[in-house]
Amino acid sequence: MVCEGQISADDPRAPDVRALLERHMAAMLAATPPEHAFALDVAGLLDPAISFFSFRAGGELLGVGAIKRLDAGHAEIKSMHTAAAARGRGVGRAILDHLLRVARSEGLRRVSLETGTMAEFAPARALYESAGFTACGPFGDYQPSDDNCFMTLVLTSDAAIPKVDDVTSSTLLRGRCHIDHVRGGGGGDIFSLLDLGPLLSRAVLLKIVLPGHAAEGVVGDGRGHGS
Repeated sequence: MVCEGQISADDPRAPDVRALLERHMAAMLAATPPEHAFALDVAGLLDPAISFFSFRAGGELLGVGAIKRLDAGHAEIKSMHTAAAARGRGVGRAILDHLLRVARSEGLRRVSLETGTMAEFAPARALYESAGFTACGPFGDYQPSDDNCFMTLVLTSDAAIPKVDDVTSSTLLRGRCHIDHVRGGGGGDIFSLLDLGPLLSRAVLLKIVLPGHAAEGVVGDGRGHGS
């Protein structure tokens, strides 16, 4: 059953929100060693870089989630939690979709997250994978550990991707690559071809040229950490 409700900006200090966040913190600390638990408390969620949202149905709080801006193009998903009684009803997916819409509306190009490697976090990992997130290395101030896994998603507007040859496009996607528009002009558009492998570590710039213009091919490449 898919739950119907409303997602809106909310105050982490509201009594019912605070109570849900306390249950979230308790669950995270019960499943993860304290040194590798990075859930935010109410005070942490008041950071100006964070936008916090709640999912309510008939006034009842069913879930929360937040997005934290790391820099001009990169944000992190935080504090995703669905009330126990509402799990399996699509609340988490609705909140995640909302957070990604917020990120796109602000012109962010990448959204990443940290979650646990334990069995308790398997549903969360499956949710993120179903939304297109793939494994990556630690980002921001995180350090690698056996208790934490990191995932990332490159955000793309479908309108920014040209209708190139279907065979080439589908082959790239099957190869876990991603085409993203960078800039246009000069008879062609510049796109980045990003390797979405486990370390998200390789990017190649290529120029797709409009008919009637000389082909330019690969114009540069680079290597670096994906976050």
